[in-house]
Amino acid sequence: MKKIILAFEASNFHEGAFEFARRLNELEPIQLTGAFLPQMNFSSAWSYATGNGPEYIPLVEPSVSVKVAGNIQRFQSLCREHHISFDIHKHFNELAGPELRKEARFADLLIMGNDVQNRNMDFLEDMLHDSECPVLIVPLHANFPRHIVLAYDGSADAAYAIKSFSCVLGGMCGLPTSLIYAGKGTEHSIPDLDYVEELATCHFSNLNTQQLGTGHGLGFSDWLTKIQDPLLVTGSYSRSFFSQMLRESFSERQVEEHKIPIFVAHK
Repeated sequence: MKKIILAFEASNFHEGAFEFARRLNELEPIQLTGAFLPQMNFSSAWSYATGNGPEYIPLVEPSVSVKVAGNIQRFQSLCREHHISFDIHKHFNELAGPELRKEARFADLLIMGNDVQNRNMDFLEDMLHDSECPVLIVPLHANFPRHIVLAYDGSADAAYAIKSFSCVLGGMCGLPTSLIYAGKGTEHSIPDLDYVEELATCHFSNLNTQQLGTGHGLGFSDWLTKIQDPLLVTGSYSRSFFSQMLRESFSERQVEEHKIPIFVAHK
């Protein structure tokens, strides 16, 4: 059984994120912790955990607290209906950011809805950099994945993400899986191909390896739009070629438009 945190922002109940957690529970029973956070500037809340945040973080308005209470009740009801073991953590104070960060340290996976990502890019970047467990970003209307895409750029973080996914979401490793490398410049070989294929074939039973065109990752973006219901697995968000490509895609709302969940893990 895996411990998974499902983080909700204030009065927002993210249907897509809960549905993803529900489907994971069908594959393998999970312990689902609902983290209900106050409505605040998420980037400030997260950075506050490291001592760089503002001196004051607003508390929850009473009207918002009523909505949060309703969403907690809905969360409880849905978990019972779908036979999901659950817990609830309510962070209605200025320590919301630090508490979520600490909880992530003791969890196998943190799920966030991408409505948070769209409103506050700084929070998403900080979260993906600082979280001590893998993070899964889920669009609001995402279909459950039918295809796993392993974004490989030759880095240690990319290999770590592949291992992390297989450990945390092993029930999905039987899906068709593509190990994708997009070379830089004139590079025409996949770094450590024998090693990464040996690793991937140990965990993914339906694997194929592809090298896309060189350049700035445009070939990858085009290729990804042709895959039905993919889930993208990638390493550290901004420390590699793939990560820079993904940042550009986020800014263009490509992920939202194509309803792509993204699993991010790094050391």
